[in-house]
Amino acid sequence: MSDDLGRDVVIFTEALRLPVEERAEFLERACAGDENLRKEVEALLDAHERVGNFLENPPLETGFQTGTNGEPGGNHDKPGSDPDETNDE
Repeated sequence: MSDDLGRDVVIFTEALRLPVEERAEFLERACAGDENLRKEVEALLDAHERVGNFLENPPLETGFQTGTNGEPGGNHDKPGSDPDETNDE
């Protein structure tokens, strides 16, 4: 980790505000030749890009349905809870 605790996070946050095509030049200036710092910031940027908008759309907004017990698809653990299951007793 960088000697200046948090400097990588500050640079990362500033880099996020820039268009992707301007980030390399910004990192060159901001890291001022500190290759370890630059690698840390680039790793943060890469991780951020991989995660994307993972948490921007909660499951209920994406059409994910829960049952009455709050679990996905309802309560299928109890006998007779499966709507496709017939109860011929």
